[in-house]
Amino acid sequence: MATQASLTFDFGVVRPVDIQFNPSDAPPGFYAVPKASAYHEQGNLCRQCDWRLECQRSSDEDDRLCEKYLCGGYEVINRDGQTIGRLDKTSVLFKHLPVIA
Repeated sequence: MATQASLTFDFGVVRPVDIQFNPSDAPPGFYAVPKASAYHEQGNLCRQCDWRLECQRSSDEDDRLCEKYLCGGYEVINRDGQTIGRLDKTSVLFKHLPVIA
C-alpha cells in the first residue's frame, strides 16, 4: 500500500517531500525513505543508506538480499531472469527503525 509521505525528522536524515511510496517495503528493522528527500549535497546518496553494507555484502553472496529489498524505482532482471522492482516505483534508501524504549 502506497503512503502519502511528508517526512520531517529532527536528526537531519531527510528533508520534507511529497511522494507516494511504501515505507514498509524495507528490510526487517528498517524503513524506506525516498532518495528525493536525502541530502544531495552530501554526495553519493547510497552512503546515506543504513542498509548499504548489508546490500553490498549480499550482492556478492547467494542469499540475494539485495534482490529482495530493492532501493531503485526501476525494474531490473535478476539472476534467474525474472523482472523485479519496487511496487511503488520510487527510489529509496533504508534507515534504521527508531528504538522505542
